[in-house]
Amino acid sequence: MPTKTFIARTWQEALLMVKAELGDGAVILTSASRAARPGQPEQVEITASNELDAVARGKPSTGGAARQLARVYGKTQPTPVPTGAGGTLERELGELKELVRGLSLRTDLAQSRDFEPPLRALAARMQMLGFSPERTGQVCSLVGKAGSEAEAMAQAVDAVAGMMPVGGPISAVAAQCRVVALVGPTGVGKTTTLSKLAASFKVAAKARIGVITVDTYRLGATEQLRTLAGILEVPVRIVMTPGEIQAALRELRECDLVFIDTAGRSPKDAMRMNELRAFMLAAQPDETHFVFPATHHPRQVHAAIEKFGAGVGRLVLTKLDEAAALGPALDIVLGAGKPLSYITTGQNIPGDIEVADSHRLARLLLGLDELSPGPQI
Repeated sequence: MPTKTFIARTWQEALLMVKAELGDGAVILTSASRAARPGQPEQVEITASNELDAVARGKPSTGGAARQLARVYGKTQPTPVPTGAGGTLERELGELKELVRGLSLRTDLAQSRDFEPPLRALAARMQMLGFSPERTGQVCSLVGKAGSEAEAMAQAVDAVAGMMPVGGPISAVAAQCRVVALVGPTGVGKTTTLSKLAASFKVAAKARIGVITVDTYRLGATEQLRTLAGILEVPVRIVMTPGEIQAALRELRECDLVFIDTAGRSPKDAMRMNELRAFMLAAQPDETHFVFPATHHPRQVHAAIEKFGAGVGRLVLTKLDEAAALGPALDIVLGAGKPLSYITTGQNIPGDIEVADSHRLARLLLGLDELSPGPQI
């Protein structure tokens, strides 16, 4: 079979079709993304061959993620991106190679004869739960001799827990007003998380709470905090400029905890990021927590957290209940390079938020615990 074209909704689906049809030796000749029909979702198209000499005969297309070829299983040889091709082509090529490598490694791990059956079962389970091939291999290498799948899983929980950095909860100190800021990209759940934390500390710890919002871009965020303030009877201050934040903090100095809600910022928006830094410089918070959802790709977290500055001390992982799989959360936490303070598992206020516990999170990621009910703060 010289060549065959495969069309699917995602790169991963297309690559699985390539493997099923052409086998492990398949070679990708061209790939591209395209709209199926007006109003229909985008599709991806891969042309592949299972004959190596077809590579010599084939001419790479002028567009698509892989301009020349990449082995679906085995080592890939990167093709230089032509000058002026732009970042889109390079990004697509990187994503395609990552999927290719991931599919190969996952299959190897789940079927490797170097592993005893309990470890092969563990690798297959981790694959199903969305763990990256690297983390799957890392965990399997940390699991010692296991006589059963249950024993392998117990060791895997310890291994994942040992890899998970946790930093403890927000600390409220008697007779001291502590300022806690939440920052992060747009749509990650900062305002909802702040509401959960404020309500939890107010109800459970009987702490005196104040809230400052600098998120004046979204009317919904301001109204959500006003509603919360009315229910909990906590003061809220709306700050328009960095120069006003110190005055707001002075007004709330009798509070035990003052939470600062910030507007979501795209890390690529230099002007808005500089504006946020000006607010943080004026506020000088005691703690800054970076909020990031379990629904995003792990690759995004490291670049995002670097843009939000050195003041970020801990990570809040949100929207575990909305994630298609929880395995990637391990790469998110490790990619952030910050200890985890809280996780959120739903929309309920003040519930559905937990102090990060490495073993609890390991059991969640490995599918051994339910998202709720869990230990609430």
